[in-house]
Amino acid sequence: FVNYSDLIINEKALGDAAAAGICGSLATAAGCISGFIVSYWIKWTKWKSMPLAFVLAGGLSLIVVFANGIGMCYVGSIIFSLFNIFQVSGLTTYMGLASAGKSYSTFAMSLITVGEGAGVFLAGYILPLMAKPFGGGASTNIVIGAVALLILGAVQFFFMKDVHKKVYGDAE
Repeated sequence: FVNYSDLIINEKALGDAAAAGICGSLATAAGCISGFIVSYWIKWTKWKSMPLAFVLAGGLSLIVVFANGIGMCYVGSIIFSLFNIFQVSGLTTYMGLASAGKSYSTFAMSLITVGEGAGVFLAGYILPLMAKPFGGGASTNIVIGAVALLILGAVQFFFMKDVHKKVYGDAE
């Protein structure tokens, strides 16, 4: 959300700190809702749940980059957050179900948590480094992050069917 704040306040001059804060608050609320409905997302999309969550989060994160008003920034942050939390909660769900009753279950869940936290922390450093050759800035950081999510989602289409089948017992 640091990139969103920078984009809204500095790059696009669409609003002030309060407007950027509302963007973050709306995204947080959307994330809470997403956490409650992720199980339905997985039931509805089955093995495609994770690849779609990554692809949609990546593609829809660009709404904010191309927004020409603060309202579109709000919509973009809400939509992105829904699919972003589908990723996080979905990965946690898959890991929890796959490791349930196993001796390494607690360790596996800890790895997911550490991975999520490290990703949030490192994104603030890695994305600007990756974006620098392309001019840098908040919008470029978001585009680089979007491309990474799109690639990760595309790669998942090749193996998530087997993972889903192992965890849920069905692939379709």
